[in-house]
Amino acid sequence: IVAGVIGIVSLFPWVVLGMQALGTVFELASDGAWSVTTCLIVGLAVILIRQYWTVRMGMRGLIMTDAFQGTVAYVFSAILCVVLLSGIAGGPISVADLNDVADKYLVLPGDGDAYGPLYIFALIFTGVVGSLCWPTSFQRIYTASSVRSVKSGTLCTVLISGVFYTLLMLVGIAATVMPDVADSPQAGWFTIMSDYGGTWLLGLGITIVFAASMGHIDGSVQVCGLQIANDLVNTTKRPLTDKRLTQVAKTSMLVFMIAAGVVAYATFNMTRLQLLAQISYQGVIQLSVPLFLGIFWRGGNKQGAVAGMISGFLVAMVLTSIYPDDIRWLGSLTGGIVGLVVNLAVFLAAAALVKTDDADKTRVNEMFEAAKTKMRIPAPTPPVSLDDQVHELADEQR
Repeated sequence: IVAGVIGIVSLFPWVVLGMQALGTVFELASDGAWSVTTCLIVGLAVILIRQYWTVRMGMRGLIMTDAFQGTVAYVFSAILCVVLLSGIAGGPISVADLNDVADKYLVLPGDGDAYGPLYIFALIFTGVVGSLCWPTSFQRIYTASSVRSVKSGTLCTVLISGVFYTLLMLVGIAATVMPDVADSPQAGWFTIMSDYGGTWLLGLGITIVFAASMGHIDGSVQVCGLQIANDLVNTTKRPLTDKRLTQVAKTSMLVFMIAAGVVAYATFNMTRLQLLAQISYQGVIQLSVPLFLGIFWRGGNKQGAVAGMISGFLVAMVLTSIYPDDIRWLGSLTGGIVGLVVNLAVFLAAAALVKTDDADKTRVNEMFEAAKTKMRIPAPTPPVSLDDQVHELADEQR
């Protein structure tokens, strides 16, 4: 339950960002004719249609749409980035522009400015460790046909994302030479598309962001709906039927999306939208202590896991509400890092002070032994001849 609440709360800012992206997409697609409210409502309606498609089509529909959206969002955009960087047909940027980028865009925060020396460390650490704790990571595991598929999919994801993010980063850095992009960096992608290819290329750029946002919101909302239904509402004392679980999940997803839309409207013109992403990581990283130590170490216990997550999450949220970006007097560490230290200290203290009963020790030992056991493939059954089958059928009839 505790892990479910942390995952749901931490995913919420990401859904808000996704709703804002959809709002921006429809604002640009309407050429400014639609208001922010209208754009967000249309975006919400589109996500509802996408959810209906997923529910009606099931796993097949989920895989089909993910494959299509991923191709549009990442393959098309990577090709577009290569074309832009090549400078074909007199594009607004090229690889040569990387030589003219101002120094302020090539310096990391904490290198002599107002930030402390630990700021980048805090962002990278929470980003890397927190990314391994997202509930959405486990959603796609259940769509795989085998462990081999999960492994190959993970490898492909690393390669695709590595190429995509590298190209997009180079385009973003090169685009800083464009005055319009420097003045409004959050709309930089659309500015580049409009300057390079006019309406048609801007339409393609909008479609790319639309596909990425839809897939991201869809996955996040589905996971939150399932967690609310299975982990929070459904209990051993009050078990729900499958039909009731489905109803609770659908209702939760609807309420979650509406709440995200309201917050997206309130923060639509927020100057530093990346703070929403940073805030979400401060929370989800608190799942890492019981997750990773529980996998590799038998010494922990459930009391330490629960107490550590609760204390770490509360400390992270309180500090983040006071210091939404960084804590200057701690060398610009973020609230999530401080919460993680508290989380780890409580977990280890409970491991040392709380005595684990024999039943729990046996259960944990059995899990570790099961993880070591190699799967044995049974010997193939020899084929049965036609004569043997006839004789066996005759015996059964007699």
